[in-house]
Amino acid sequence: MRRLLFPALSALALLALAGCVDEELDVHVQPDGAARLELNASLETSLQALRGLFGSGSQTDEERAARAVASYLATFEGVVAWTDVQVSREGDRVRCQGTGWVPELGALRRREPGQGERTLRRWSLEGEAQLEAELGGLGQRFSASYPPELVLEKSPEDLARLQRTVDMGMGGLQLLQRGMRSRLRVHLPSAPLSHEGWDTDEGTRLELENTLAWAKRQNAALVAALTEVGRRFRAGELERDAAAAEVEALREAAGTCRVSWARGAADPEFTRGLTAAREAWPGSPWEVALAEARAEREREAATREAQPDEVPEPELPDDAFEPNDHFRRATALEEGVHEGLTLTDKDWYAVTVPAGKEAELRLRYEGEEYALALESFYRSGENPLELEFREDEDGVRVARCAVRKQTTIYLELEAFSTPRRYTLELRLTDYTPADAHEPNDILNQARLLTPGQHGALVLGGGHDWFAVDCDPAQVVRARAQAQDGSELELELSTWSGASYVPAGKGAGEVRCRARAKRVMLHVSGPRDAAYALELALDDGPAPDAFEPNEGRTPPVLAPGQHANLWADPEDRYRLEVPEGQRLRVRVVTEGPELEVSLGATDGSMNPSRYGQEVVFEHVAPAGGATLRLDVQATQLQRYRIEVELEQGVERDPYEPNDTRQSAKPLPVGQHALRLIGEDWFRFDLAQGETLEVQVLEGPGDLELSLHDAAGLRRAEGRQVTFTSERAGTYTLRVAGDAAAAPAYRLQVMRIE
Repeated sequence: MRRLLFPALSALALLALAGCVDEELDVHVQPDGAARLELNASLETSLQALRGLFGSGSQTDEERAARAVASYLATFEGVVAWTDVQVSREGDRVRCQGTGWVPELGALRRREPGQGERTLRRWSLEGEAQLEAELGGLGQRFSASYPPELVLEKSPEDLARLQRTVDMGMGGLQLLQRGMRSRLRVHLPSAPLSHEGWDTDEGTRLELENTLAWAKRQNAALVAALTEVGRRFRAGELERDAAAAEVEALREAAGTCRVSWARGAADPEFTRGLTAAREAWPGSPWEVALAEARAEREREAATREAQPDEVPEPELPDDAFEPNDHFRRATALEEGVHEGLTLTDKDWYAVTVPAGKEAELRLRYEGEEYALALESFYRSGENPLELEFREDEDGVRVARCAVRKQTTIYLELEAFSTPRRYTLELRLTDYTPADAHEPNDILNQARLLTPGQHGALVLGGGHDWFAVDCDPAQVVRARAQAQDGSELELELSTWSGASYVPAGKGAGEVRCRARAKRVMLHVSGPRDAAYALELALDDGPAPDAFEPNEGRTPPVLAPGQHANLWADPEDRYRLEVPEGQRLRVRVVTEGPELEVSLGATDGSMNPSRYGQEVVFEHVAPAGGATLRLDVQATQLQRYRIEVELEQGVERDPYEPNDTRQSAKPLPVGQHALRLIGEDWFRFDLAQGETLEVQVLEGPGDLELSLHDAAGLRRAEGRQVTFTSERAGTYTLRVAGDAAAAPAYRLQVMRIE
């Protein structure tokens, strides 16, 4: 099983590789290939890391967050101006919104800075209006696994096995691509003439989310095309060179989405907006901030380039086991300690474990410098073994595997950045099974278990795996109890077509729908804990009237009582709330607590709430609201929903003003207002003028924040007082728990 190793990271490395950017990008395409970007991103980087990167000094957290956003926006190339940039903090997240103006989509790029700078997004325009979006990341990773010489030699069955291996490996590689989570929506000027590679097609809108599921679909499509090339080659329809060229072309195109449309002139309104943005950009606060971010990147690059000249990196010599960079050349590892090994690309080892023995592999990397290594186990060169290294108290990585009969397992180590020195030790010891099912500490050793009562079981290594054969329509139930009362965790996994994925988990008891002919049960708890296990199969509850409702187009949930619903384990619903009406949703279960969230249908959800009873209220703004309700359980679980709609409350005269762009001028005096969503107000201040705004009445969680023209927060609290250093427009944000649309009163004072 593939696992990634992350040693100690610097603050810069945390931002560049571990700081996840959750990115939503709406690209509004003009007929001539220009575009307007609507960006909504969340930089999941702790403020502690920002303080380390940008220094403590006198900077506020808001200013550090703004610098982080500037560094992020500076990774976009081809954007000639940004407008309406907003920055906010939500816990350890830094959120930003903004509009980018792109004269030509073909010049649009997003690059990740730092050592080994890479392109995450690449857009290209071909012909009249043919757009190619190369989203990088997982698509580029999996295509590397199919070189022409392998594809032309392998049978279709071999390629299918390799596809499953790559799918499982991408689960680990996704950690490396955390900076690439992206939801992309392309809005075309007219219906597409042709398109391929996108998730959804809704008229003039194409959507894609480059998740692991997307990469697996792309991988499956690639393997299907490669299999056909291999068939034609073996049938004599293609010469080797021609077949190899087709394989390379397919690999090159993997992970690329395409769309074409009728070319024409840009909308005059867009052209005016682009012109205005370009004229206002030079010297603006965000233009200065992005210029500083790019200059800082250039200084860091220059420093990195200078360091090797001053202190050359010594090349690590090959160790005695080389060449062993392929499983066919795997080194037969003998028992004992092997020191002075070097990892520059890949190292493969074959470990033969005699019958009745337990192999213990101990791996220690030398040095504290930042580096990444990927560790994988296989039963053969292509069949993954669900075994992993775990770090012990001394920082040594340890993996154990016991066998009934003589077995050879393969270990692959792969360096992803700096070459590394390491020590590898193999220990072989006699193995005494803790119960009749041992060894079954990993998924590949799962023992077949029939329904009924099973006693005298022991968690020899803290883990037991069992296989349960069943009908796909059945429900699998498992209950475990430790003799000493220790808590045992149970997890059921079903076959997804490429691997086993969790379908239900719980403490002491779990159930799920089988959906396949075999389900895996994982029991974990204290090492050597004795326990009894009860396993049952039955028809279970029938799917409720809303099933299937896990996808992108959830069913409408009407007002009323909805009982006997089953979280399986996730359900989604759509709720329509007319303008001015109040929605009240109550979700109730008698089982383990549920995770429930209510938000917009585009996936921007409010914070989740947890419990056996969860209540949300929402008052619809002008034009009404379409909401999505997500109910998630840890296993197959019954619940009910109560939906009520009633006439809401009157909006205050400044609505709608839920965004910075729709902020309304607020004069001096006292104002009776009502919070529906957020409230934004605008103030034009002269140089040296003081503004004071105070909450006179309102909920305790109501908070004010004042922002300058660049979106930087200048003051916050229940009362804000600010004296402007220069004349300009400032915006006030009023935020709190707006679900019940609370009333509040503000007092505004201005002192010249």
